[in-house]
Amino acid sequence: MATREEIVAALQSLRPSSEWKMSGDTLADVQWISGSTKPTQQEIDAEVTRLASVAATEAAREAEYVSDAGRIDLMDRLKTATVAQIDAWIDANVTSLAAARAVLKAIVKVIALDRRN
Repeated sequence: MATREEIVAALQSLRPSSEWKMSGDTLADVQWISGSTKPTQQEIDAEVTRLASVAATEAAREAEYVSDAGRIDLMDRLKTATVAQIDAWIDANVTSLAAARAVLKAIVKVIALDRRN
């Protein structure tokens, strides 16, 4: 059974422009005021599951990102590198499609970290 917070999150996700109020802890306690139709319990349960999966995926990505020591070294090197040094690094490290994907992932992580700091 979904918690009140999970139901609220599911309602906000499924019907963002609808108006409703909740007087208890279940979908039966939701009074629909305006907007599209009130979601069914099955829709709410599916959305709660989907939102939990998204949250778990984001948490796993964040944990992987934070624990990736290589990104810190790459970021430090890229911040002080010249354009020629960056070109040389790319030429040396991007030798296949798989390598291009790995480099792209590393660069995106560097950008993401830099934006957080």
